[in-house]
Amino acid sequence: MITCPNCKQTLPPSALTCQFCGADVRSVKRPRFERDRISGASNAAGAGLTPEHIVQVWIALGALWVLTIIWGFVFGLSIIPARFGGQLSGGLISGVVVIVQILRLGGAVTFTGRMKVPLTAINGAVWLGVGWCVLGLVLNGINIATAGSSGIGYVVMDVACLLVHSGVFWIIKRAEEDGLLP
Repeated sequence: MITCPNCKQTLPPSALTCQFCGADVRSVKRPRFERDRISGASNAAGAGLTPEHIVQVWIALGALWVLTIIWGFVFGLSIIPARFGGQLSGGLISGVVVIVQILRLGGAVTFTGRMKVPLTAINGAVWLGVGWCVLGLVLNGINIATAGSSGIGYVVMDVACLLVHSGVFWIIKRAEEDGLLP
């Protein structure tokens, strides 16, 4: 329910104007999740997520994020140097891979453990992961173009990685809107 800022009457969340005084209530903040006590219907799209569900999805996405980092280590330490690096650049690439994956792992562990850190740090780690997945898509696309279909499985993994990172952004936004951030 929402409250009219003019007459202080309680209105349904779908109201655009106050039925009592006629005031415009479109700018009144609506609750993100509210169930009708009788029908169980919700006023928010996709609002079947209770606070408990949001925390469960948060932890599941965190676990999947850690798996994408393991994939990042495998891809970065074996495939990139073997396909795209010589002796000198292969070692440099491996060093960069380790640093990037450690930064991502720090973000994923902090996220999964629901530790209290600045949200910008978590978002930065997620963006680093998105960049890593996009790099993987590009390099694996080159691999498919030059070596045939052997990189298709890697492309599928990179797309899954992007989906996990998108889910992390989404659940952070949902948790923030519902006041569930650690």
